[in-house]
Amino acid sequence: MTEKRIAVVEQRGLSTTLGALKIPAPQGKLSHRVGWHGAAVTALAFSPDGRRIASGCGDGLVRLWDTATGSLIDEFSGHTGEVRSITFSPDGTFLVSGSTDCTARIWEAASGTQTAVLAGHLSWVRAVAVNPSGTLLATGSGDNSVRLWEMKSGAEVNFISHYSYVTALAFSPDGETLAEGLWEGVAHLRDTATTTRLMTFGDKGPAMTSLAFSHNGKRLVTGNGAGGGHIWDIGSGDLVASLSGHGASVNSVAITVDDLHIVTGSSDGTARIWDAATGVCITTLNNALAKVTSVAIAPDGRLIATGNGDRSLALWDMDGRLVREFGDGVVPLSDIAISPDGLSLLVTGPARTVLCWDTASGRLLGELRGHKEAVTAVCFNKEGDLAMTGSADRTAAIWDIKKRTRLRTLAGHDTGVTSVAFSPDGRWGVTGSLDTSALLWDLRGENPGRRLEGHAYWIRAVAFTPDSRFILTGATDNVAMLWDAASARRIMQLKGHSDPVNAVAISPDGLFAATGGGDSHVILWDLLSGRKVRDFKQGNASVRAVAFSPDGDQLLAGTSDGLVRLWDLAAGKVAIHLEGHRKPLAACIFSADGKKVITASVDGLVNFWDRSDGTLLVTLHHVADGYLWTTPADEAAPSGWFWTDRPELLSVLRSGMEGEELSALPHDDPACSAYLDTGMYNRSDLTMARLNDFPAYQREIDRIAGRISDRQLGWELNRPLLTGNKGE
Repeated sequence: MTEKRIAVVEQRGLSTTLGALKIPAPQGKLSHRVGWHGAAVTALAFSPDGRRIASGCGDGLVRLWDTATGSLIDEFSGHTGEVRSITFSPDGTFLVSGSTDCTARIWEAASGTQTAVLAGHLSWVRAVAVNPSGTLLATGSGDNSVRLWEMKSGAEVNFISHYSYVTALAFSPDGETLAEGLWEGVAHLRDTATTTRLMTFGDKGPAMTSLAFSHNGKRLVTGNGAGGGHIWDIGSGDLVASLSGHGASVNSVAITVDDLHIVTGSSDGTARIWDAATGVCITTLNNALAKVTSVAIAPDGRLIATGNGDRSLALWDMDGRLVREFGDGVVPLSDIAISPDGLSLLVTGPARTVLCWDTASGRLLGELRGHKEAVTAVCFNKEGDLAMTGSADRTAAIWDIKKRTRLRTLAGHDTGVTSVAFSPDGRWGVTGSLDTSALLWDLRGENPGRRLEGHAYWIRAVAFTPDSRFILTGATDNVAMLWDAASARRIMQLKGHSDPVNAVAISPDGLFAATGGGDSHVILWDLLSGRKVRDFKQGNASVRAVAFSPDGDQLLAGTSDGLVRLWDLAAGKVAIHLEGHRKPLAACIFSADGKKVITASVDGLVNFWDRSDGTLLVTLHHVADGYLWTTPADEAAPSGWFWTDRPELLSVLRSGMEGEELSALPHDDPACSAYLDTGMYNRSDLTMARLNDFPAYQREIDRIAGRISDRQLGWELNRPLLTGNKGE
């Protein structure tokens, strides 16, 4: 099958304009977008062996993904409308999809061959389900009916009429019962063989949007359009528990194989994990800016997949940590650090390695390898020749940056390390952990770590004062604590947050501390008295990261909705809003000279901003292999410039007549190849100059824009703009 490009919003939510250049061209104007699904992900299913994930999408395609690598295996085309439901046959041989084109289709999962088109419904096919023996298929439609089909022949074998849209279907584990969810707010159980109605749940309230059987067949879980859910006892018909907490429609529900946990996905931008016995919410998976349209649980119960309205497909572990996003090679981020000279950037994600980037050239210098599990935190020492990393493998490590070799392993925590910091004088290192303690390490000797104990729950953040005498810790017990480094004695507690303290920072003069909490507040503290100086409210989102500017005049705060605010501390007001991330912030820092702000998010992007006016300079995409840097649009590049050795991550789009939608060019189209080749828009010189020498970049853009203006009528889009140095 010919490989197809997967489209996504320009610059991940940083919209570029195609109208910046009015250049006539026979083929239409060209632009580019970074990969991903072409529309919202509307349906998900794991294969029975858990090795593949099938996604249905608003662009009418069914996609098959490798669970372990996140790579696209295949695309199945045939539907002429949105794919709204999808499932595997029990043996994994076939895929079944339902669509707004009023059909369901059966596909061979291995080859993508379409084996049957099931036509007969008069409206959207909203739900599909295959019985446990793989012999019978049920389809539910907006035409108020359920149809039963023979899987082998595709013949219709039964028809069930309703007075309302059919929104969800599921077979019981023994296959003897079919559950139907209806728009009128009820769910029915039917005898599969006779189609006789056996039981009804609900009382015609909010629309029943989703349902699932427990694996032991004793419970039915339903979700509704009002943001609620219910757990029902199938034997008695009684309500066991209600699921309350979502702020918008529950679009999808799933149950773990051990029947202990329920997962729900909602239009409020979250998925939630619930205790199946009590209905208590255990963990919230924050998708930030896009609704969660579908959820699925891996057969072994260890992973959750969410399909999202922002065209993304995400994979999470059962602790609520984002593992991977699918479709463009981008990997979520957990932390970043910039060297004192500003030339090296360290980037961490869920992998076991840390990437080291040269910010002058944009090239990958190398990797720090050695941790056995995900790297969660990273920092430089004051001189910039050493780095410290923390990992879920319960250790921290000291690295020689130039040689990229590990010098020392710091082992002593009982669970994962969440945060790390060097003392400015280079003598100490401190690590925070999920084991509720911080360990203080003598880096000039071989002494084991001294334990800082006092927090009741996980430590999320650590920091040293500029004189290296004190340590600040923040934890999920809603408290920050100040410790004496020499004695490991607690000096004061800073209590003011009503939710976990996720981030801490200390001012350059050492007089003030900032703490960011899950309660949406950033609190500024006087470290001499322990008194609260200011309280900055950050909307309604959890604060994930804070940082003081080198001059101490401003404070950065990054939140779970993807926003970053730059606060003027003297005025107590927001000076600049930095908007560009579409997922929760992982880190935000200032460059050493204080002129730039660098932000990283679990959306896999590192954004570089001009501190003075908030201009986005460049974006580093944290791809699994290779590199991809992009810029916003300018007058010479309607979709911006980029520099990459992975052109397959980009879609090249051609606009038609005014008002027509953009269409993606085939990868072997000469215009596509010319567009992606180094020298047209794939330019290292312009991309990195925008970051490191903006005046020189602007002079070159003015020159290019002037040349285009002089030759508008004769310019062809597949002709390189300049001669000379166009990239490497």
